[in-house]
Amino acid sequence: MGKGKDLAAQNRLLVGMLRELRLDNGLTQAELASRLGKPQSFVSKVERAERIIDAVELRRWCIALDVDVVRVIRDWSKRLQELKPILQSIRTRQWRCSRHTLGEIRTGHPVNVTS
Repeated sequence: MGKGKDLAAQNRLLVGMLRELRLDNGLTQAELASRLGKPQSFVSKVERAERIIDAVELRRWCIALDVDVVRVIRDWSKRLQELKPILQSIRTRQWRCSRHTLGEIRTGHPVNVTS
């Protein structure tokens, strides 16, 4: 797994955490977007990992959710450390997962995947 994929995986973990925090606060994407002064589509793109937020945006996001940015970063770092062995095994190709296998994991049933 290349550096770009590592960064993408790290970003997906972070935005997943931010989504959890939004939901824990009982906010819709539109409500959070309003607090951020952004359109709802911005929040949606961030949560789908289509857009990467920088440190300034992360701080604003945490303020809008009334959570400590340092705590979020520490929790993110801790989760990354927990996932490190998994990411390492993927990187060294000890664990491979095809689209077919992913479909089986998601559904619990064999999936016929066509290219």
